[in-house]
Amino acid sequence: MKAAICAYISAIARLDSVPGCLSLLITGDEEGRWREYGTKSVLGWMKANDINIDYCVLGEPSSKERLGDCISVGRRGSVNFALLCRGVQGHVAYPELAHNPIDDILCILRKIKDTPLDSGTEHFQPSNLEITSVDVGNSVENVIPASATAAFNIRFNDLHTAESLYQNIDAVCASVTNNYTLSYRSFGTAFVNKPCSITAALCAVVKEVTGLDAELITWGGTSDACFISDHCPVVELGLPSGTAHKVDECASVADILALTEIYQRFINRYKRRPQIHLPSGLVPNYSKLSAPTPAPLTRIEVGIGAGIGHERFVIKGGKKSNEDTASVFLLGKELAYDTARGQVDRLTNALGFVQKLGLPIMTGVILGSSIMAIFGKLAWPAIVMLVVFTAIFFGAGKLMAKFAAGINGDEAKNFNCVDGGNASLGGASRS
Repeated sequence: MKAAICAYISAIARLDSVPGCLSLLITGDEEGRWREYGTKSVLGWMKANDINIDYCVLGEPSSKERLGDCISVGRRGSVNFALLCRGVQGHVAYPELAHNPIDDILCILRKIKDTPLDSGTEHFQPSNLEITSVDVGNSVENVIPASATAAFNIRFNDLHTAESLYQNIDAVCASVTNNYTLSYRSFGTAFVNKPCSITAALCAVVKEVTGLDAELITWGGTSDACFISDHCPVVELGLPSGTAHKVDECASVADILALTEIYQRFINRYKRRPQIHLPSGLVPNYSKLSAPTPAPLTRIEVGIGAGIGHERFVIKGGKKSNEDTASVFLLGKELAYDTARGQVDRLTNALGFVQKLGLPIMTGVILGSSIMAIFGKLAWPAIVMLVVFTAIFFGAGKLMAKFAAGINGDEAKNFNCVDGGNASLGGASRS
């Protein structure tokens, strides 16, 4: 599910420059009750500040059987319904004194399940309703329950909205009973993007890398593309979805590498004609972004960083908290090797600690060994301790000096972002 994020970060890391401005939007809002505080919040912030996206590629696992066999250009809408039917609790031996809500809820569910919502459209398959739960919470076998609940989901095409579906189902419920409550939560409206030259370019790149002619699809789970589609054209291209959300979810290393190559070639091919400038004061100007002057420890960082391939992106807009999981990775890149630097810093701190304590410890060892040698007691252990602490003390000093020397010739790789249009690569989970 998340390997596409690794793929497009690796693709960007290989670039010397890109046309226009390239941004990453990585959020964790789609799952659970915090879904309102990720992509939707960031897009609202961008709109309020007049920041526009021209085109977006979302790293959803859109492929079906082989990488690149499908590219999603639209998604069905999704809406969850909760139905509560009330009855009159009573003893099963006296049904005339009770009213069984299970009869009502089963009748409603049978009607909405057996009635087709539609027969599909030009771009979408028929809408589908799936019952996900029926419950009465009754563990007593001889008691008619007071209420019954059901939950169901509808994946709908562009003939419907969540509100229109609610009206239809509410009418069915009302035809069966007047003692019910129906509520719903919408998770996106159906949308489809019209084919354009940029989508055609992405298909061409997929053909170059995989040899496949990608099918443009609209089926599958919901994604953040339904929010992004209100702001710009968006397509979804990612790994095969066969093991998504399963135990031992996995992806082929070859597929991840090929997806990285697809993203890299697409970015290189992407050309944006109009120039779009971000409002001043919101984000730094990265039109002439260059790597920072090498600081001490750069040689060690480059050595470790090259091994782990770790990079840092500039983070602007949005905070990380229980109520706001939005993180926007905006406009450019600088070589940082944060993980490597952290390891080296911890090592340096440890060596500094040794040096800091080394002098008093050595002084104590010298005095102790001298006293023991004078009185002829434990002279050899004292001498060994003296040699060991001397080696540690001076060794730590030399190692720290070597680290601090750094380098002058090793420069971090530049990543230049020229003025122009904005492109976005996004990663999010699927429900």
